[in-house]
Amino acid sequence: MQHCKLFSLIIWLSLTAVTQGMLYLSSAPDNDLHRVLKANGIACRRFDTPTQAVAQAPANAGVLILAQDYPLKATNIEAPVLNAAARKNLRLYIEFPRAIPGMRLDSIQTAALARCVVTSKMFGKALEPMRILAIHGCHFVRAEHDAPQLVLARVAGYNKAVYGLPAKDVQPILIAHPEHDNLLISTTKLSGCVKGRYGPQAAWQHLWKVVLQWLDPQLRIDGLKWTASVRPMYGKHQTLPGDAVEQAVTRGVDWYSQGNFLVHPTWKHVWLENEGGGTDPFGPPMNLSLPTGNGSLGILEGHASRVYCNGDQQYRYWMRADCQAESALALSMRARLDGDARSQGIAENLMNYMYRSSNLRQGPRNDPNSPSYGLMGWATTHPYVYYGDDNARVFLGSIGAAANLDSSAWDQQICELILANFRTTGRYGFRGPRLEDKQIQARGWQDYWQGKRINIHPHFESWIWTSYLWLYDKVGHDVLLTRTRAAIKRCMEAYPNWKWTNGIQQERGRMILVLAWLIRVDDTAQHRAWLKLVATDMLAHQDACGGIQEEVGKSGGQYGPPRSNAAYGTNEAPLIQANGDPAADMLYTTNFAFFGLNEAAAATGDAFYQKAVDRMADFLIRIQSRSETHPDLDGAWFRGFDMERWEYWGSNADHGWGVWGTLTGWTQNWIVSSLALRRQKTSLWDLTRNSKIAAHFDKCRRHMLPVDQIQLPVAQEVKHDALHGRVSLSKSPSANYPGEKGAASLLDGLLSHANHLNHTDPEWLGFQGDDLEA
Repeated sequence: MQHCKLFSLIIWLSLTAVTQGMLYLSSAPDNDLHRVLKANGIACRRFDTPTQAVAQAPANAGVLILAQDYPLKATNIEAPVLNAAARKNLRLYIEFPRAIPGMRLDSIQTAALARCVVTSKMFGKALEPMRILAIHGCHFVRAEHDAPQLVLARVAGYNKAVYGLPAKDVQPILIAHPEHDNLLISTTKLSGCVKGRYGPQAAWQHLWKVVLQWLDPQLRIDGLKWTASVRPMYGKHQTLPGDAVEQAVTRGVDWYSQGNFLVHPTWKHVWLENEGGGTDPFGPPMNLSLPTGNGSLGILEGHASRVYCNGDQQYRYWMRADCQAESALALSMRARLDGDARSQGIAENLMNYMYRSSNLRQGPRNDPNSPSYGLMGWATTHPYVYYGDDNARVFLGSIGAAANLDSSAWDQQICELILANFRTTGRYGFRGPRLEDKQIQARGWQDYWQGKRINIHPHFESWIWTSYLWLYDKVGHDVLLTRTRAAIKRCMEAYPNWKWTNGIQQERGRMILVLAWLIRVDDTAQHRAWLKLVATDMLAHQDACGGIQEEVGKSGGQYGPPRSNAAYGTNEAPLIQANGDPAADMLYTTNFAFFGLNEAAAATGDAFYQKAVDRMADFLIRIQSRSETHPDLDGAWFRGFDMERWEYWGSNADHGWGVWGTLTGWTQNWIVSSLALRRQKTSLWDLTRNSKIAAHFDKCRRHMLPVDQIQLPVAQEVKHDALHGRVSLSKSPSANYPGEKGAASLLDGLLSHANHLNHTDPEWLGFQGDDLEA
């Protein structure tokens, strides 16, 4: 009897030794989880089929039957396999099953805008209920369950579903079998977490640790680790190499070609088929084996923020004007930095495409008698729509590219672009966010020029002001300065009660540039104080790593965080749900602030700005993307970055330009170009100092802004006697208009008429009393 007991104990110990710490998998050899187990030293055996895995697993072992034909075909598991597993008392984890006895499973489905949400306490404090996870491109087998561990639902929030779960369309994702405690079922493929770029990464590592320990309670796992397929170039505290700046610029420019954003004649039809007729520009990832263009057919917008289950990313096939000029700037900055001839050639081709061969400057925009003459269409699908801030980026990219290419070939068009925007800017210096050609044709530009619009909204107004200040510096035409300075003054007097688009930080970030350039043309203590005020308030939210933490204002927001689950993904939106979420935004804030702070440092020589921009440069170099498996993502900057997790994460509520979106213009260019400018110890203002645009100004101005339309251009020399209601000039303005006969007599007549009418409010002259300065 004793011998029998000893023999039984030996058998039990041998079986325990076999089962503890050994997992049995039915999976493809390259399954993410299989590779993670091997890399983390967790003993496992892999088999091709569920039948083999169950047959080879000893009693009480943990078995994982992982999806192999996802997302096209659900996993087929024969009833004898499940019966054999029950006899052995195996713990089973099954993914994406076609059918399970005792459960009702339906067809394979997808759910637009849905996110994964934790709904049980299975994962402990690290993943409490309502925590949000990302399962990109999730396909699932529809199931019914009363108490799932994970669900798929459309929810708003950054880390948590702040409004709870919606009342309907909540799909179970991880569930226990209602009759068998040893059976855990995923209705999708959770094991595709590496290739599929599921996030946040630490959350998925913890989730899998819990599931694996459920499969084998004796299993000891200190932590699972894997290298993300798309990740930041450097760690948060990693020492940067000496040539980190040059590498970032080179990789950032090479990304344009690696991602095949430059249209090539052999696949021009792909662009045209996917541009969506101007309403739906989303399309599949580009075939990277196709040849890349040379810029003569333009450059696409970038990636949308939709990631597929294999980690690929949707493209945006819009052909935008601002992206052409901004990309030309980045490419030419790289050529200036390292002499790359190909980048130089592409930059020149993009400029010619935008100004000459595309439809962006054709039609009424190229008709000297048209009131929209000189404006730049928003996109080739929207050539009759004119955004002032987009035209401003066309201007900034164009002057930088022209300087880098040492070319005056586009100076006339640049001059016309500035004046076209200026003459559709109202008497108080505000233009508004969007104009359409049919309105301009009906009203005439003069109606806008005389208009009384006031729009305290730097997102749309501030960068177009930079074009007026820059041109004033080159030609000395006072009306460019006076209207612009008056608008800036009004804007700063309203601070901090500004309108904001996706957050208040982006408004501050954009305003820094125009205030820096105002100092360039009118360096006063007041103007320096304005710049310091806005920069200080913005930099109060600069994280130690260098990024700017997003913030939504208390009121006045155009696109705030979604206010319900149903609103999630229906409009433009911030990356954050509430202030305090640790997100930096490289589409709207940190990118533009980086450029503006470099200009501020150059304009003022103040170490305050230089220190901030140094930290920001370090941050941006570190978070540039790195990927061996997705060449179109290697070298890019995504819109969103979580500065605590050190990965690409945030609320993806923005419909198209969310966390994982890229943009050849707004994002990529301003980061690359600012890094290159800093490396060459210069600024865009100084780079373009020797522009010869003045050679075209007199002719363009006489045609586009005749003197009989110019109202009191020397506002800083106007004195308004409110007590007696008289207006006077300290000197004749005729010197400000070389070659313009009759300007002085015209203004004298205006002043005489003003005094005759005893105007105490000279608003009819294009200014309000508080805008008139002695």
